[in-house]
Formats: sequence, structure tokens, C-alpha cells
Amino acid sequence: MRVRNSGSRAALWGLLALCLALGACQTLVKLKNEFDPRERPAEKEYRQAIAPYLANGVIYHGPATELSIHALALSRKVRLAMARRRAQALSLTAGQAEKLRRDALAAGKGVIEIAASVFVPEQKWNDLGGPQPVWNIFIQNRRGQRLYPLDRRRIKRRTPLAEALYPFWGQWDRLFRLKFPDHLPSGRPFLTPGEDHFRLVVSGAPGRTELLLRWD
Repeated sequence: MRVRNSGSRAALWGLLALCLALGACQTLVKLKNEFDPRERPAEKEYRQAIAPYLANGVIYHGPATELSIHALALSRKVRLAMARRRAQALSLTAGQAEKLRRDALAAGKGVIEIAASVFVPEQKWNDLGGPQPVWNIFIQNRRGQRLYPLDRRRIKRRTPLAEALYPFWGQWDRLFRLKFPDHLPSGRPFLTPGEDHFRLVVSGAPGRTELLLRWD
């Protein structure tokens, strides 16, 4: 009987130890999921999707930086990736996500749009969206034909979702959305069939930089 009681007590202590171990494991898994420093799958997928369409340029004056720019061409594929990322972040229903996708594609029709994160040491000169900007900005195709923005809009509200959609938006940068027509004044397409890149040019008194942007 004594042996049987000892065995029961041992089994009970073993069961308690197992429960504690399982609880500790669950806690560790929870902590790992909450504080895992690695990119989450949705974030990683989005960054990989936009990477081919992202470029950066810098204008230097000696060792000093006069202007630094990261630009993302909002091509069809990028717009779809942005819609997916937004839908995931907001936990949208399938119907809401589909509407977001359709709206994103409709917004891109007839235009070439670029998101540009710009750093200039003197904030007063960081005015791509101003009425009389210090910097001349245009896009240029391989034949040297230029187009100037139809609209320059600064995005001022820095939200977690905005930072997720524009992961290149630096802490001291200003973010702009630059919208160009997708056709020349003659009515012909800016990019000919098979032409899947163009240059974004930023030029001013301190210098000039060109960014090669993919468009497909």
C-alpha cells in the first residue's frame, strides 16, 4: 500500500511538472511570436514584391549630403502588392480586399505615379510639393523625352500603416506622391512596347541625380 501511494504521488508530481512545462512552453511560444525580431511573413512578402521597383539617389557636396531620395514606381504589380498589404493589415474581408484591389488598379490608369521619400538637410529646401519648388523633377524615357508632374502631393500623416506601405520612408524624410501622365503631349505613349524602365531626374543648384525605375 505504501508503495502504491508513493507511486501515485510520484505520478501526480510528474503530471504537475508536465503541466508546468507545457505552460512554460506555451508562454515561451507566445513571447517568441510577440517579440520575434524577424520580419513577419506579410511584411517580408511585401518588401520582396516592391524591391525591384525601388531605387535611390544622392546628391553630394564634398562629403556632405545635399539631397537623398528613395523612389518607388507605383506600377501595376506594386499597386496590387500595396492593396494586399493593406488588406492584411486591416483584416479586410474577401469582398473588401477585392474592392481595394480594383480601386488600386483604377487609380493607376493613365498615369505614372512615384512615391518619393526625400531628405534635405535644410528642411525649407525639401519642397518637391511646393508651388515653386527648388528642385526640378521629371521623368525621362530612353529617347530623352521628358514629362513633368501633373501633381506633387506631400504625405504628412505618419501612421503605422503608412510606414508599412513605405518602408523606405526615413525618420527625417518627407514623403511625396508624384503623378505624371503616361503619354507625351503628342498623345503617344511615354514608354514604347518593350520599354520597362525610365529615369526619374532630380536637379537643382547643388547638383543632379538620376534614378532608374522599373515599370511593368
